[in-house]
Amino acid sequence: MLRRLVAVGIVCFSVIPLAACHAYLPGCLPKGGTTGTARVTISIDPDWNPFNRGKFVPSSVTVRAGNLVTWSFKETTAPHSITADDGSFDSCQMVGVPGGLTHFTVRFSQPGIFKYHCRVHSGMRGEVKVT
Repeated sequence: MLRRLVAVGIVCFSVIPLAACHAYLPGCLPKGGTTGTARVTISIDPDWNPFNRGKFVPSSVTVRAGNLVTWSFKETTAPHSITADDGSFDSCQMVGVPGGLTHFTVRFSQPGIFKYHCRVHSGMRGEVKVT
């Protein structure tokens, strides 16, 4: 009986988080991304808070209009997204590549404050201030 409970627990705690993470793949089309050399790079670092699973470092940056910002991460244990609160850009769900970097770059053309979040981890939030 104890073995059965342990087996059920392992299955539930390994399958449910994956199901929640992959819920964002269908129907999401990346938008707002570009290529080029960024003035600012924001890394997605591991955060062992079970609800966040990551954090944007730094969480707030300031750039001039026309500059590029790149988000990058090495982590391969959890997918992430860079999604504008206003819908202007969205990387959709990205999964880190073992031994490589995963990136998403956005050009900010207009002044303003652009708040963003990770679709997968609600506690991951940040902002780009454009002057």
